[in-house]
Amino acid sequence: MTEPPKVFARPAHGLAVPMADGSPWPAEGAEVALDQYVRRRIADGDLVEVQASPSRSAAPTDLPLKGGGEETKEER
Repeated sequence: MTEPPKVFARPAHGLAVPMADGSPWPAEGAEVALDQYVRRRIADGDLVEVQASPSRSAAPTDLPLKGGGEETKEER
């Protein structure tokens, strides 16, 4: 059986999200397998999938790829 693809995801602004093992999701994000748990968190808007910065591959940008959540008044 093949392993699921990996994604870099961080909690949506202002949310504390548990990882599948119950530990807190790092605010700066984490690279994880795109399994059923992570897909559901992204679909619900709890997690935001982010793209790694070209200059620093380990650091995500703040631009959501999908499931970006609601726009705030400050962003308008």
